[in-house]
Amino acid sequence: MQARRALCLTAVAVLLLSACGKKEEPKPVVQSQTPATTGQVSQSTETAQTSSPVQVSQRRENFLSVVCAPGAHGDILDEASLLLAKEGITLEIHDEFDDYLIPNMFVDGGVYDCNFFQHEAYLETFNREQDTQLVSVGRIFFEPLGVYPGRKSALGELGDGDSIAIPADASNQGRALQLLSDLNYLVLSGEKGEAGLSDITGNPHNLNIILMDAALLPSAVSTADYVVMNGNYARQALYTLTVDALAYENPKSASAARYANVIVTRPELAQDPAIRCLVEVLKGDTIRTFIEDHYAGGLVPCSE
Repeated sequence: MQARRALCLTAVAVLLLSACGKKEEPKPVVQSQTPATTGQVSQSTETAQTSSPVQVSQRRENFLSVVCAPGAHGDILDEASLLLAKEGITLEIHDEFDDYLIPNMFVDGGVYDCNFFQHEAYLETFNREQDTQLVSVGRIFFEPLGVYPGRKSALGELGDGDSIAIPADASNQGRALQLLSDLNYLVLSGEKGEAGLSDITGNPHNLNIILMDAALLPSAVSTADYVVMNGNYARQALYTLTVDALAYENPKSASAARYANVIVTRPELAQDPAIRCLVEVLKGDTIRTFIEDHYAGGLVPCSE
């Protein structure tokens, strides 16, 4: 198993210094919207602007560095590293960033070769807002969003004016609102899965939708009636999707591919042999079996 958290402090220091003097990293967003007829536009945690940092590392032959979300992503990469070693490729795994912004900055800046934490919808938003050109090179698994109990333990207890905390970032906010729409709690306009608070046209229960930074959602179970959480943060809080979630996204839905977790790199590395080998290994039978055996439906391997 590869040792993690072997972070190169010099590289990180150069990267962070290169971003100094630009706009600050965003602070967590906590916003509330009650009936959706006010037309307020929600704020997103994805709107922080950062300049592309300078390159601070050089590629080494048969060596691949990847930054990922802590937890399942790192565990899956640990398994993949054993298979890559048989191909003569060393995989260095960094899972110390519990954040949706820094992993893309580090790959774009050349600190790491690729990352593994996001879906294509988030990547598109990041590229547009940060003026980057990062690319997806392979869909690995779909991680359903779930509705978890907060102050109320069952959806049958939902009442007028109840509060539901959801992710603030635009792509996952759209997913969460679509899930609530599929449960007939909201009516949305616009393209499916792309809605924001201003696209809510019907709110029969007068639900209070609270936007929060995705990483903070597990803490909302004591203050909100229900919480819609991303799978990685739910697992960190020791929730199991198929056991604890009151409802969750259908992994066979048409939108599942758009929200599959992907390997992301810079355009010039899209055809790099080591990265292509990593994708092949992650989509192979050994890792598929590992995912199915360890995550009880919380992660669903992609077939294409």
